Formats: sequence, C-alpha cells, structure tokens
Amino acid sequence: MFHVKLDHNEKIHGRAEALKTALPSDFIFDGFADLPCDMVIEDIDPCGDDVATHHPVYVELKLIPDLWTSKNSGHLGEQIGKMTQMGFPGFVAVFGSVDEVLAATPEFSFVSGRKKYRDWKTKAIDMDTLRALSGDAKGCNVPIHYFSKNEVITFKFIFSYARNIINGPDIYQWLPHADSRYAAKSMLCMIPGIKNTIATTLLDTFGSVSNIANQSVEELQKIRGIGPSKAKKICESFK
Repeated sequence: MFHVKLDHNEKIHGRAEALKTALPSDFIFDGFADLPCDMVIEDIDPCGDDVATHHPVYVELKLIPDLWTSKNSGHLGEQIGKMTQMGFPGFVAVFGSVDEVLAATPEFSFVSGRKKYRDWKTKAIDMDTLRALSGDAKGCNVPIHYFSKNEVITFKFIFSYARNIINGPDIYQWLPHADSRYAAKSMLCMIPGIKNTIATTLLDTFGSVSNIANQSVEELQKIRGIGPSKAKKICESFK
C-alpha cells in the first residue's frame, strides 16, 4: 500500500479533501505531519513483525502565484536544493498548465513610475524564464510538472506519477545526482541573479557546491561578477 502524508502547513490550503477524493484504492492518507516538503508518498509493506519501507517520493506543491513568487525570491531554488540533498526522488507539482502559468504573468509593468503595458515581445521573455527554471530544476533531478488548476485532477496525476517512480524497473534512475557538474550548475542557477557564467566560475574556483556553501560573503565577492548583494544571496541560499 502507498501511504500519503501532507505537511502541517498544508492545512491552511484545505487541499486534504481534494486529495482524499483523488486517492486510488491502493493509497491511504495518513494525515498531517512535520515534513521536509509539502507531501511525502511511501510504499510501506508489512513483513511479519517488521515494516519494509521503499524509497519515499517527495512532492512540493505550488499554486501558480506561489510558483512565480518563490522563483523570484529564491525560495523555490532553496526547496529544490533541499530535496536534492535529501537524496530521494522528488518533483514539484504545479496546480496549473504551462499556458495557465504564462497567462498569470502581469499585463503591464512600471517604468519610471508609469504604467506600461507589456507587448508580446516582452511577455515572450516569460516563456524563456519558465523554460530556464524548468531546465535548472530538471538538472537537479527535481523536475517541475505542470498539471491542472483542478486540484483533484492534479492529485490523480501526482499519485500515478509517484506509483510509477516507486514501482519502476529501476528506482535509482530517479534519485538525485547532486555530485554531477551539470546538477551542481543547475542548483546554483536556481539562486536569483546567478547565471550560467557565474555558476561555472564558482565551480571552477571552489570545486563543488558544498565548498561554495562554506564560503563567506567576503570570499565570494572576490569572484568576478559577484557583488555584495549576490554574495549575500548565495550565502542565504545555503543556510
């Protein structure tokens, strides 16, 4: 049987009812607990007096506004980094399709205090941003999946996907590979303001993400292209 738990913070969103409606017959909702992410799905088999637990699957749940907010603040990058470090399969589930996510971007921006409507060229940047975000997350082996605003439908997709991960022929293909250079670079690019060039320079200079995480603001500022603000952001991301 597959056992599902939600983090205590999910109580305020009222998603439990949609989750229960979507539960397949081989899934059980175990209620709320203190979790490292929004949801954990485990395959637990009783074996006599013992209980065998297969690899858990971690899921981070995102409404469309929260996706953009957490991306811009760097919180999403921190969450993905944490999921990578835990070493178990995980993914981000968005309550909305790609089209719905893009439709939720602002229709106008403020330039010098004046409202300016964003033309199609400006809004096309949103697609590039979303593509880069999804690419960086996949590079960390924590893919972002865009489902539906309908929570019941989204939970059904989540349960089906988690079942395939756990019951697949080789679960280890889903495990994060944080030591690879590509994954390390993707993790760094999740930090606001850190682009591919700076991420590459950081890895060339310090060798690994763990070494970068141990650097002070002063040491990071010695890297070309990193000022006080970016150095502080990097340090805060690894706290």
